[in-house]
Amino acid sequence: IHGSCNKNSESKGIFFIWGDSHAQQFSHGVRKVLGDKFAIRQIASSGCAPMIVVEDSYNDYCQKSNFEAYKFIMESVPDVVLLAQARNHDVNNYDFIINQLQIIGVSKILLMGPSPQWSRDLPELLSKDVDNIPKRLSLHRDQKALNTNEELKRNFSQYEDVIFVNVIEILCDDNGCIVYFGDDVKNGITTWDYGHLTPVASEYIAEEIQSLLMESLNE
Repeated sequence: IHGSCNKNSESKGIFFIWGDSHAQQFSHGVRKVLGDKFAIRQIASSGCAPMIVVEDSYNDYCQKSNFEAYKFIMESVPDVVLLAQARNHDVNNYDFIINQLQIIGVSKILLMGPSPQWSRDLPELLSKDVDNIPKRLSLHRDQKALNTNEELKRNFSQYEDVIFVNVIEILCDDNGCIVYFGDDVKNGITTWDYGHLTPVASEYIAEEIQSLLMESLNE
């Protein structure tokens, strides 16, 4: 894990991103929107959901990643920790992580709900009729992601010092989920593949994160 990813900073509060590639997808937006307020640090490894790990490993990729993440949190006590993963969200695991982070002294925890996920890669779905691409799409959404989102919302929306970021609610409504911003599908598409957000979508979510953080700090 490269030192620049998790090196401490004395001049700003620390915003730490922890999880798998679905945590990595928020890095661009968070750095652009909140980079002047926080030192952004991350340990987010593809395929590795966040988990409390207290023993290092030299052959288990995810154990190593989570060990280093937890070590950094204990040593640096970030002001904000963002938790995110693609699938297999476990309420009990999140509950344990949140309790441990609060014991350490982390002020705010951002629990990211799943991003909209599709049955096939979004560019492939949109390419079926390039002359009639809608702004929102309701078909082909992954129902498991929608169900998971509702479960996380029920369990963590009122959890003290935890902000549940409902990514699906931000990007979707009764007419479906936003598939592109602006007037250009190519530059405005929201998802690269089945569910990883593009930079423009990452920035959109980061703006919402900033609003939620400011609202929480003013309560």
